[in-house]
Amino acid sequence: MHAMRRVRKSLPSRGYKGDKPMNDVIVIGAGPAGTACAKKLAENGFSVKVFDKRAEIGSPKRCGEGLSEASQQFVGKIPDRCIAHKIKGARLYAPDGRYLDAILSQGGFVLERKVFDKWLAEEAVKAGAVVQANTFISDIEKDTRGYFVG
Repeated sequence: MHAMRRVRKSLPSRGYKGDKPMNDVIVIGAGPAGTACAKKLAENGFSVKVFDKRAEIGSPKRCGEGLSEASQQFVGKIPDRCIAHKIKGARLYAPDGRYLDAILSQGGFVLERKVFDKWLAEEAVKAGAVVQANTFISDIEKDTRGYFVG
């Protein structure tokens, strides 16, 4: 995190492209990886904007997903409403039928993805990120001042 703060201090002051304010970071996609990244960046002083092509974050319903208990050090305390089941491990199957048993020493969760995705986007916003749904990013341009999204 200290490295993030040093990087932020070394960036030029935020400017404008035409009448649009520029951000330090843009994130394309408001799934768990995008919103977790946006949350951490915003917590560390970066100006962050998240774009997602879907009209509603977390919709259409995604498949379930498992996380270890340790993942909370990255995303924060996961509320009970986001958890479908608590687990101690998982059996992972390959297409040929072979499997691997994964034991989670600290335990883990099977998530309610639609609820989890919305919660994590809300956490990113609380940290200072801006989340804009229903926006399809079609192009990224670069000029001498940096990258721009179109």
